[in-house]
Amino acid sequence: MVRRTMVHPHASTSGVLPEPACLLCGMLIPNTRRSEFPDSGKSHPLLQESQWKSLWKPGLEHLLVPSREVENTFTTNFPRLWSCLCRAIIKESDTKYRLTGINLIQDRHLNGSYYVPNDPTKARISGKKDFPYDGRVFTRFYAASIKRQPREYKDKTIGYVVHAHCWALFGQVEGLKLRDAGLAKFVQVCRKYWKDHELWQIYSDFDRLLYTSTMDIYRNPFVLPAIREAIDCAKIEHFRQSSCFNNLPLELAISICQWVCPITDYTEDDIKNTRNLLLVFGWELPEWFWRARLNSHLHLFFELDKASKIGSPADWQLWLNLMSLVADRSRFVSTGLANRERVLGVMLALEKIYAD
Repeated sequence: MVRRTMVHPHASTSGVLPEPACLLCGMLIPNTRRSEFPDSGKSHPLLQESQWKSLWKPGLEHLLVPSREVENTFTTNFPRLWSCLCRAIIKESDTKYRLTGINLIQDRHLNGSYYVPNDPTKARISGKKDFPYDGRVFTRFYAASIKRQPREYKDKTIGYVVHAHCWALFGQVEGLKLRDAGLAKFVQVCRKYWKDHELWQIYSDFDRLLYTSTMDIYRNPFVLPAIREAIDCAKIEHFRQSSCFNNLPLELAISICQWVCPITDYTEDDIKNTRNLLLVFGWELPEWFWRARLNSHLHLFFELDKASKIGSPADWQLWLNLMSLVADRSRFVSTGLANRERVLGVMLALEKIYAD
């Protein structure tokens, strides 16, 4: 089991200010400078992504883009950068909260504060590192503690930090009543959960190795290129041979495929053999056959539900591609599915608290 630790600043009410931690996944937000991400001007890490390269101009105080663009981007040059891209839920009163836009949470400045765009549909992706604070565009806040707030926060604006990509994933989970609750209730439920659970933090080389081998919490839980690749590959037309077995009764075809690929504990070889069978014989298996083999992991593939809603039901190629992602545990971790599973597990636990 991976070791975690509750960070002491969250338990104190004075002295050291709390480190920001994601309300949804419980991960401490990495410091961008310690993570060796460039954070100003043309070297800003997000400006190294192709869709934004042409937007940078010398002297810009800040560059804002639609927040949805950032949420749906996998930062190929800095894959762990997503863990520093955050929104804040700003506390305006005990009953009134508001959601902000997205910014990189960097080293504290201005007496320990952070800043984020006021507009929740915007994300700051570049600009001067230390520009004058403008309250018309940004909110300056102090990262709230999950427990009691430090005395130093009296009369200051505090905000609860949430990963931009965790928030986006939260919006994709079907059936969560907590999504319909107000932000005040959402914060209350999250704080109740994390008061009884440990936050996630890598704090030694040994633990870093453990995370790498079991559950890499630095993998983006929302944008998984491997799933996009699985979907794209399924769209490629495959030549099917004409065979006397093409018209085999469906019941017999299903029986053969069930023997070749069991419901559980199937291997990459099982998947390969099933793929070859369907390519050669042209059989179309019912959806229940595939869902049974992905049953325990179906909730991880919200992209699958999205594809079916627009009239493009997944075919056997996509089902097999997704099965390949879960058949090998090492690949399950490296693709980010393990971290998505962890974050979704927290969200379902939050839903239970809300329902109770």
